[in-house]
Amino acid sequence: MRQPTVNRRQTGFSLIEGMVCVAVAGTLLAVSLPSGASFIERQRSQGQASRFLTDFQQARMQSLASRSAVHVRFAEHAQGSCYTMHQGPKDACTCSETGEAACTPAGQLLSTEWLPAAGGVKLSANVSRMTLNGGNLTVTPTGTVRVLNRAGQGSAHVVAITGRVRSSVLN
Repeated sequence: MRQPTVNRRQTGFSLIEGMVCVAVAGTLLAVSLPSGASFIERQRSQGQASRFLTDFQQARMQSLASRSAVHVRFAEHAQGSCYTMHQGPKDACTCSETGEAACTPAGQLLSTEWLPAAGGVKLSANVSRMTLNGGNLTVTPTGTVRVLNRAGQGSAHVVAITGRVRSSVLN
């Protein structure tokens, strides 16, 4: 007499099915990574551009309230770029090659920002310094400040003689 065979259902995945799933997931990940990194750099440059604009407007208000000059200095180094905003003599505060702000005793630091080159965001200006004159509500010299990522995307802030800032997106 023959024993009846029990029909067993197979559960789980075979090795080949698992490998196909891993290959599909790897392909999707490889396709999405470059756009994700680009998105992160774009967000960083937008954030830094907003930070500069906020700091500049705050320095402008400080200049108006105190009726004294506020100086904005820009520096670009191999390790990164930075700006300092301070009161006192025009050269009282600087930004070192490591991103540290240094002021003479006569200078009062209001704000500083360091953007390391490794972060992928760079700040540059077509002038080395701007002075916000609180007494007559002007900025001299006028200039353009750009905050860009490695792909050249970012923002440009054009500072007018009245201290107003016009911003545009660069692609």
